[in-house]
Amino acid sequence: MAEARMHMKQVFQFYNRLPHSDLLERAIQGIAKCDERSESNELLEAYHSEWQCHRSELPILKRWRKNRENVEGPEFESSGHSPLVPLGLLHLKNAGPLGGWTMVVTRNVSVGEVLLLDKAYAMSLYSERTTYCYTCYKRCHNLLPCSGCPHVGFCSEKCAKEVVNPDRPSDGRKHAQPHLYDCQGVLACFCSSINEDLLHAAFKCISNTTPECLLDYCCSTGKYRESGRGHQAFVGAENVRNVPPLVFDSTDYSSVAWLSTCSDKMKDEDLWRYTLNALFLTYCFHIGGYPMMWFDEFDKTNESLFFSAPSASNRPVRIPASWLAACLLFHIQANDVNNFEFGEVVFKSKKYFPQSQVSLGSCLFPSLSLINHSCEPSAAICVTDKGRAFLYALQPISAGDQITISYGPSLLFMDKCNRQRKLENCYYFTCNCEVCENNWNLETPETERIKKLPRSGRHFSISLQIYSILSHEWFPWLEEQYIEGNWTLENLKASAKCVELAYKVLGQPSLLLSQFKQIFKIYMHTLYGLYTIEPWIVNN
Repeated sequence: MAEARMHMKQVFQFYNRLPHSDLLERAIQGIAKCDERSESNELLEAYHSEWQCHRSELPILKRWRKNRENVEGPEFESSGHSPLVPLGLLHLKNAGPLGGWTMVVTRNVSVGEVLLLDKAYAMSLYSERTTYCYTCYKRCHNLLPCSGCPHVGFCSEKCAKEVVNPDRPSDGRKHAQPHLYDCQGVLACFCSSINEDLLHAAFKCISNTTPECLLDYCCSTGKYRESGRGHQAFVGAENVRNVPPLVFDSTDYSSVAWLSTCSDKMKDEDLWRYTLNALFLTYCFHIGGYPMMWFDEFDKTNESLFFSAPSASNRPVRIPASWLAACLLFHIQANDVNNFEFGEVVFKSKKYFPQSQVSLGSCLFPSLSLINHSCEPSAAICVTDKGRAFLYALQPISAGDQITISYGPSLLFMDKCNRQRKLENCYYFTCNCEVCENNWNLETPETERIKKLPRSGRHFSISLQIYSILSHEWFPWLEEQYIEGNWTLENLKASAKCVELAYKVLGQPSLLLSQFKQIFKIYMHTLYGLYTIEPWIVNN
């Protein structure tokens, strides 16, 4: 109570200095109330805030081992921070000119099984910078401002030190100070661009990489002396992407430099705009203090280096600005087709179903970017806190099958014409997944999709009974539980079990099956994704 009175007295002194204040009387009343409660020894009831910012830890992977002899494709790196993959579960496979390099599983996978844990190589927080921590992306209304710029803030001293601490250890690949080069007012320049998220994500691909590592990769020197084939920005995609890295490690710059750009399918006006953006970003790095060399800094014997392609024989001490611009142009194009949008859901309360979806930015996961699209995907990606994400199975997946995710358009929410149009506009390909090829239609009566259970021996009676229970009891119950705010691990497991059971009794396409996959996905993303309960928000 003494502390409360002290704060009320400070409020009184503040308002008393103002010429006119309507709040002065309230401060006096507050002091009087504190004195009254002190005399009567009345205790204040503990205040419990309903505000909650949910940031979950990553789920635990199942450990699994298998002899990898005769399994094609490179190993996924499981040491270090990311990605983390059950040993031998995933490998890369070339799906041909249309599918490119993608992931397949080497054993049968059940619903809900986590296939891969990963951390973004680059993230762009392009909105709500005054409400979210720039390091861990936690929603916070009293951010600690950055000491070097007015554009970002941090939820704690720990997060503030993490991005600007020069003594932070580095492995020579990832930069120890990821906020170093965009801490000079550069972020304000991005805000005026229609491609803010794209430019910032490309910027982060370079700023998160040490200058020495970038030069080594471009010139095939240092750790890339044996495996390096040059940078796509200078030697083209065919020379680099025909063969995958021996070890795919998404913490290494080689993983983001190996991604596809689809530049051959982009419009000339887009390529020209991206080129101008790359020049702009190069100058942003210059004013941010990045170690580079401009044309007039070369002596006469080395000035041709500015217009030459990198090689092991001409590695400079500092990267020429022309090389940096070429790398940035590559990353702008690569992020255009590979980055993932992330955000969070803001609820008024757990039992108040209307919600606000807040888009926060984009992130680039090199491993997850290799997965192809399907309008009825077999897996999904959940982004958690601090730029981490995991890939999990939405349905049973057989050994040898390709993993697919949705790039946005899906059978449940969009017709074929709109799905195809969106994919062509955003990702430059015409979808030829099973759903589109066979013109799947969810309006087909469910009874026509019911199939006989294996080894049941009783025709379809058991399948019909299971279908009826799933449709009329379990699905409504799972929906009701979610609306009531019962977001529990038990309900997540129940929804996964329903998906498994639905696949046994229903054939595709099935509306009920797609709905069960969707409710399972909602539970998974609520339990392990990002959400905030904010009682005072006004829902749209």
